[in-house]
Amino acid sequence: MKILLSAGGTGGHLFPAVAVLEEIANITANRVPIEVFAVGSPEKIEARVCKEKHWHFTPIPMVGFAGFGLKFFKFFLNTLKSINICRDLIRNKAIDFGIATGAYISYPAGMSLYSEKKPIFLLESNLVPGRANRLLARRASIFFATFEETKKWLPLEVRERVKVLGTPIRKDLLAPKTPQEAREKFGLEPEKPTLLVFGGSLGARSINHTIHSNYKTLLNEGIQILWQTRKNFDFEKPNDKGLKMLEFIEDMASAYASANLVVARSGASTIAEISALGKPAILIPYPYSTNKHQEENALKLAKSNAAIMILDNEIADTLVQTIISLFKNPAKLQELSQNIRKFGNPNAGYEIAKEILNFMNI
Repeated sequence: MKILLSAGGTGGHLFPAVAVLEEIANITANRVPIEVFAVGSPEKIEARVCKEKHWHFTPIPMVGFAGFGLKFFKFFLNTLKSINICRDLIRNKAIDFGIATGAYISYPAGMSLYSEKKPIFLLESNLVPGRANRLLARRASIFFATFEETKKWLPLEVRERVKVLGTPIRKDLLAPKTPQEAREKFGLEPEKPTLLVFGGSLGARSINHTIHSNYKTLLNEGIQILWQTRKNFDFEKPNDKGLKMLEFIEDMASAYASANLVVARSGASTIAEISALGKPAILIPYPYSTNKHQEENALKLAKSNAAIMILDNEIADTLVQTIISLFKNPAKLQELSQNIRKFGNPNAGYEIAKEILNFMNI
């Protein structure tokens, strides 16, 4: 079985598809050999992950829409080139079906699969579907969504093919760990309340700036901090006791297990992870996400009392005091934990994989 993967640009687009492919491989183990052929940008995360997983990778020159004039002409040419590359790959490798997760990188693969009469399965993790998934929706064999409200953004004839199963997450995140052993792994005190801060695969300068300006206040309140800064962190790095700063956290399962409270952006993958794990969270939507995707995601949870939402331009004034007040209110943390679990599906990857295999009669 040969599968075309079109997902990337960010971890939020890539890892849900990876989770589904891993479930497909597990379900069909020793029964159907699987080959994954991925397309994407050689400079983005998909190239590295495909190499690690020994999947075939073909670069395409597809870029996001950046306006009219000369930029549009370049965008148009790159789109045509990318479609031709994908179509040749589908024909030459006898691709059986494709999986795409939206973003500009998915469009040429989706159009090529449709033109070659191959099934395409779309994954949409945001409440508001992105432009690529909206354009491809009519051509999808199944459109997998995380939120019921996503249907209203799609054409009427597509809605009957929408299955709301949640966003797949990596299996390793579900491995049982105690908070104490997780904190010790990062050199933190095992019994001390812990705040986890991260900004997603692209980082978050505004969050970093606010935490950097106020970390001593949090430490003085008895809160220790596990903080993923990413590469673009350009502030002085303190080494205070109770503060663990890492450019990148490899073991996110332990990071989540260590945390009483999470401060993060509201990308779809982050929401899927904290929902499945029942982690209380303060969500700070990335203000420049397309169609305010992240704000819509966070707002849905905030209205359901499943998370706290703070807008990016408000965090300097409200973030630190909100963190402190939550740590002083264990009942509120417990309430947030219980409510956010209602939005998570730890088995989403398996359920989506089964739907795909059933459609393909495998």
